[in-house]
Amino acid sequence: MGATTLAPDAPLPTDAPTLRAMGRELLTELQKLRAESAELKTKLDAALKHRFGRRSERRTPPPVPTTEKPPPKRDDHGRSPLPEHLERREIVHDLTEAERLCPCCGRSRACIGEQSAEQRDLEPAQFIVLRTIKRSYACRHCDPEVVPAEQRIQTAGPAQVGPIAKGLCGPGLLAHAVTAKFAAHTPVHRLAGQLARSGVTIASSTLGDWLFRASELLTPLYELMHTRVLPSRVIHGDDTGVKLRAPGSTRTTKAHLWAYIGDADYPYVLFDFTKGYTADGPTRFLKVTRATSRRTHWPSTKELYGEDKVKHACCSAHARRKFVAASDAGDERAAKALELSASCTLSSGRCRRCCRRRTARWLGSSAVNARSNGAYCDNAMPSPCGTTCRSGLRNRSRVRCRSRRWGRPSGMPRTTGSR
Repeated sequence: MGATTLAPDAPLPTDAPTLRAMGRELLTELQKLRAESAELKTKLDAALKHRFGRRSERRTPPPVPTTEKPPPKRDDHGRSPLPEHLERREIVHDLTEAERLCPCCGRSRACIGEQSAEQRDLEPAQFIVLRTIKRSYACRHCDPEVVPAEQRIQTAGPAQVGPIAKGLCGPGLLAHAVTAKFAAHTPVHRLAGQLARSGVTIASSTLGDWLFRASELLTPLYELMHTRVLPSRVIHGDDTGVKLRAPGSTRTTKAHLWAYIGDADYPYVLFDFTKGYTADGPTRFLKVTRATSRRTHWPSTKELYGEDKVKHACCSAHARRKFVAASDAGDERAAKALELSASCTLSSGRCRRCCRRRTARWLGSSAVNARSNGAYCDNAMPSPCGTTCRSGLRNRSRVRCRSRRWGRPSGMPRTTGSR
């Protein structure tokens, strides 16, 4: 008879072997229940944190003991000098001829100095009307019945006036609308209200049509950026779900905006729009490249990767998230992985700052002048910071040593792809 089948008030066996067997069975059952309780508690804590806790995964590193005194803090108080590139308009306050006379002797007083003060000011936008006049000239000596009009008459100026055919917006107003919508993230109806306060009434639908036409004008630039971002060693990609409503329909469907970012050699950011969640969009965008794509691996995009195709690079943020969850659950082994992740992030930040400084020095060096004169050298442009900068060289040996000790993570490509 097993220990789990006995009733609480049932008499216990009297022989020792049976009691020892029942004790072992009870200990096994107790250990199993404790493991299940710990697992359920971990899942409950994770669910409560996901529902009510903060979503930030930032970790506070432990304080490093040091004997050096911290550098003195910079005093940021006080007024900073105004930029020198701004236009200066002088407003001079002077005395009249009568005010210059001395009240004692009646003679004219001499100027002994002046006091000046500078202030920032802003001139509000001023709307103007561009009236384009195209004059036509015709030859009056030729016979209209013999010479065609295409040869007798010539009109000056381009065939299309303005950036949009038959549109009422000039290039400056169109650029302002595009900048306000996509750089300042101003909704179209708010932009229409801002223009209305200046005395110009433009419907929100008209502004939307202008933005759509502006996107058509920028299509050649988008295609050029597309061809330049594909040779990147690593292309970062991710998507965001957006609501899509078809014209004439009140219901919305879920569409996706895909973002693609090139590496340091091709620092371009491109977006692609798809109505579905399949691999058709990424396959179409990356159809002519064999570079490495760093993105989340979804089952719907598994046919995107393979031999002679795009190589898949694992996302370190998603991998780190698992260690954060393990650390929150009390697993002490995750601390080492989080420490290594913080070290890699610090090294990456140093590499980016070093690369920006080297690029700034390169832009101010004679290499730019040599390139403008036609004597461009391939070694003039700084290389990617991951292979040449001091931060990359300083941390490369440590990362390689740990990689040999722990092995290569599963799913991580051995090469970074061809350019």
